[in-house]
Amino acid sequence: MDDDEKKSLQGFNSSFFYLSRLPRYETEKPFYVNFPIPEKSGISHSNLSHDLYEDILIRDIRGNEDKFDIDTHGFQLVHHTTSTSNVDFENDSLIRSKYYPEMEQLVMRSLGASKVFVFEHTVSHLHLLLNVIFG
Repeated sequence: MDDDEKKSLQGFNSSFFYLSRLPRYETEKPFYVNFPIPEKSGISHSNLSHDLYEDILIRDIRGNEDKFDIDTHGFQLVHHTTSTSNVDFENDSLIRSKYYPEMEQLVMRSLGASKVFVFEHTVSHLHLLLNVIFG
């Protein structure tokens, strides 16, 4: 076992900001508006408030994926091989017509949901940036 593998098993500590538990969130959903709003409208871009949590232990969970579930841990790992190719992710309409239904079915099967609706996606274009940087 090399040093990097040992470090990942031991973990490391980091800090995170989490949404504050404010009473206002019981009657008002937390929000952030990601488009321009005229200043004179008096409408706020956000009502978010965050608290810093320090010294959070981060560990590599590879090999233990089945020990985590959505109800207990707030996340769940599911192994899945998509039928969508890398080229398909360059086409927004293919993402919506092919990948959305596939992900909806995966979430329904994995979590026992009766209805899933994908409403948005973001495609990373890291490969384009790497081509610019490294040629």
